Amino acid sequence: MNLLIAEDDQILRHWLTQGLENLGHDVTAVSNGQQAITKINSRVFECIITDIYMPEMDGFEVIRHARKTTPDSNVIAISGMVGTFGMNCLSMAMDFGANQTIEKPFTLMQVKEVLEKINKEPK
Repeated sequence: MNLLIAEDDQILRHWLTQGLENLGHDVTAVSNGQQAITKINSRVFECIITDIYMPEMDGFEVIRHARKTTPDSNVIAISGMVGTFGMNCLSMAMDFGANQTIEKPFTLMQVKEVLEKINKEPK
């Protein structure tokens, strides 16, 4: 599966990229939402994994853009700020059009399971 990862934490981005590549995925990784939108505009990804809170442009905007431009792409929202400031950003991500969410911290096995689940879902 070809994947786009948008994650501002360099260590997490590298770990996730390496782990998913080791599982056989073609991974493109960027560090903010603006870079993610640029990549989405230049290539169709089967799945976009986006953090919610990032510099320059947040994951909500990435999700919204993906839904408008590549509606067949699956979107997984990730965040560790669930419940912060009295809101559940992962629930909001689903409202914006994410297919699935994963709360940080997570394991590579959790990501693998979510990818397998969305890959089996009818389009």
